[in-house]
Parts: sequence; C-alpha cells; structure tokens
Amino acid sequence: MRLTGLSRSTVDRVLNSRPGVRADTQAKVERALVELGYSPDALFARQMRDTQSLQIIAPEGANPFFDMLRKGLDAAVAPLIRSGLKINIDGVDPYDPDAISWALERIPVGITAVVTVGVDNEDVGAAINALEDRGVRVVTLVSDVPMAKRSAFVGQDNFAAGRTEGRLFLEVLAPGPGEIAVLLGHLQFRHMLDRQSGLHQLIGMERPELTVVPSRPYGTDPADALKLVKSLIAKQDSLKAVYLGG
Repeated sequence: MRLTGLSRSTVDRVLNSRPGVRADTQAKVERALVELGYSPDALFARQMRDTQSLQIIAPEGANPFFDMLRKGLDAAVAPLIRSGLKINIDGVDPYDPDAISWALERIPVGITAVVTVGVDNEDVGAAINALEDRGVRVVTLVSDVPMAKRSAFVGQDNFAAGRTEGRLFLEVLAPGPGEIAVLLGHLQFRHMLDRQSGLHQLIGMERPELTVVPSRPYGTDPADALKLVKSLIAKQDSLKAVYLGG
C-alpha cells in the first residue's frame, strides 16, 4: 500500500479480481507487486482467465507417488480455479502409452495449454506435436518427451539424480572390481533412463573398475522387483550394489 498510495480495500479489489477498479489503478498495483517480487495466484488467474484454459493429464494407479502428485496438483490449482481460471484434471494410466496419446488427441478446441505425464513413445510424441502445431502449449510432467515439440518439462533433473546415487555408492563400496546392477521398472520413461545414464557416467569416470549392468525391466509389481533382486544376488558373486529405479 505504501508503494501505491492506495487504500487497503482498493489493493484488495485488484488482488481478488473484483470489479470497480480503473485500469490505471490496476496497473499501479501490478507494478508494485512486480517490484516486491510478489505474484499471487489471484492476480495470475485474473490476468489469464479470459484467454486461458488448462487441461492436466495426471498419472493415476496403485503407485503411492501418483496419489501424492494428485493431491499436490489439486492443492495448487484450487485457488486459481476459485479466481476464475479454467482448469480440468483427468487421470490416466501412465504405463499405457495408448491411453495417453488417446487423451492428448482428444483435447478439445478452446484448451490453450496441456500438462501431461510424459512417455517416450512415438504416438505420444506425435500427439504432443499435433497440439503444439495448432497452438496449444504442452508441458510434460515428471517424465519428459524431449524429442517432441513440448514447450517445457517440469520435473527433477534425473541425470543429476543418477549421479548423486553413484556418489552415494562410491562412499560405501569397498575398493576393487565388481558390478552394480541397475533395475528399472519401465524403459518407456525417460526419467529412469536418465538416472541410469547419470549413474553410469559417474561410476565410469571415478571407479572404472566397476561395471554398471542394466537388468530387465521389472514392471509395476514390487514382488517382481524382489524376485529379480534375489536372483541377481544368488547368481552374481561379483555383485556389489543394486540401484532400484522406480
């Protein structure tokens, strides 16, 4: 209020998109917010609600991470929806590329941006490209589709995460040769492959006597992963560590 010289009620009307505010007054408040480094949800929604409509395609299934992600998304979009931004969230099986591409291909006219779980799949990439070509911005979430025309990726730096895991291994592994087995749930998720690459790079640079050995994907069943780990331990005397991704 000190920056604008306006009353508390006037600033409140601007922040909450209430009517009865002149354009110059609104601009004055927005300049003050920029100066303060403040970008409230209500202001963001007011600026975009007349032109923007967002579709989110979120992963759903038995994995507890999917529930955590959905709760986070619901909490993040709730104040934007209350302020007038049009946002819809639909769930999809992230292990089914056909379901993801089907959902992307049926994004209706009027949607200006899409957030979707990413799968490194030709049909999913083609659906993303088609949306971008018609002017719909696409953001991949959690796992990327870097070969597609997506506008951005939101998620962890998984290559760096793999390097971090490699660094942790080097802190505890005894000197000498041996094998590090890498178990991935699925090969269609780029984030898992990036983690494997980061791990492989660090181990290769700092402990070249160690061998990083990819194993077959174990899918979504933890029991399958357990069986695979047990079989590796039983058959490989040179096994020093197991990296379980996913």
